[in-house]
This record gives sequence, C-alpha cells and structure tokens, in this order.
Amino acid sequence: MVRGSTWAKAACFASVLSGGLLLAGGWALQAGRHGARQALAASLASAPQPPAAPTAGVAGSAAQPLELPATASSPEEVRRVVRAAAGAGPDDLPGLRRAALGARDPLVAGNAVRALGRMGAAAGDAGVTRLLEDERPRVRQEVVMALGASGDPRALEDLIPLLEDEDATLRVLAIRAIGSIGGAEARQALEGACSQLDRSEIERAFLREALGEVR
Repeated sequence: MVRGSTWAKAACFASVLSGGLLLAGGWALQAGRHGARQALAASLASAPQPPAAPTAGVAGSAAQPLELPATASSPEEVRRVVRAAAGAGPDDLPGLRRAALGARDPLVAGNAVRALGRMGAAAGDAGVTRLLEDERPRVRQEVVMALGASGDPRALEDLIPLLEDEDATLRVLAIRAIGSIGGAEARQALEGACSQLDRSEIERAFLREALGEVR
C-alpha cells in the first residue's frame, strides 16, 4: 500500500525539480541518518485539490457516462475536471481512459491517469504505459504514480528502467513507485540503484526509505 507521507515527499520533491509542474504542499525532507539534514520546503498550487467528498462528474449526472473535456479552459472547468476524476467509479473507466489517452490538456489527462491508478486500472494497459514517453512532464509523472498506486508487479517492467531516466523527477517518483509495489525484483532494482556512486544524496535518501518499505 502506498503511504501518503512518503508519496507526499516524493511528489513535493518532484514539484521542486520540475519548477512546480506537479503537486502542491509543504514538506521537509531529512536526507541521511548520519549526514547533514536538508530541509526543502515548497508551497505550490499547480491545480486545485480534490474535495473530501467526491461529487458527480462533468457529464452532470452520476447515471451518465463520464466524459472529460479535451481541455480545461477556465478555473471553473479545472475544478469540474478534478472533482469528476476524483469521484469517478468503475463504470467511468472507459471515459477516463479516453481522456487519459486523448485529452490535449495535461491537467485533464493527468487527472484521468490518476483516477485510473486509484482504481488499479493503469498497470497492464499498454496505452497508459505508453504515456511514459509523452512530451508533457505532468502526464509522465502521473503515470509513474498511478503505476505505483496499482501495487501490480507487472508495472515493474515499465518502472525499473526509469531509475536511469535523465529526468530526475521521474527517477525519484519511480523509486517511490517501485518501493510501493515491493517484492524481490523491486528490492534488487533499488539495491542496484543505491550502489551507484553517481546518485545524489537526495536520491539515496529516497532509495534507503523505499528499501525499508519493500516486503
């Protein structure tokens, strides 16, 4: 199971590295038990957060199939997209997948991917995993987190290569996702990454924490 506190650290670190493209929140990271403690804090607002109680989708009725727009052109539309994706259920999977694969707006596509991950429908979907090559950073980041949230060992095939990705944001998110899925293959991949001398201290801190969670 994904732990909220550790995902919050990884997501907030992703925000710092990517100039605030992804999630919002305040946090502090302590890197290394014996090393100097590093505090990194950020307060970002790249998108409104889902409300505690999910509401009906953009279609306007819980009985209607969910259809997210291709773009969110106003703050009101942004809020509607976020609420709809947060409140989506199994019957809405076709609409979410269409939005994830076809929406032009990275916020719309990203929230659709997030909902697919929440419902365990991202891993094993070749269309969704191809989004790891999408040109939009937010979409790639959401796919990594969705695969981690799935807990599905099949996702390791797509996540482990990201430990060597040139994007430092994806590397950290992949560390968290692989640790969340766990298992012998995940442990081996994380240990191999941890042994590499060119890893930053921040990455090593995330690697150590992920290894501590692997079962």
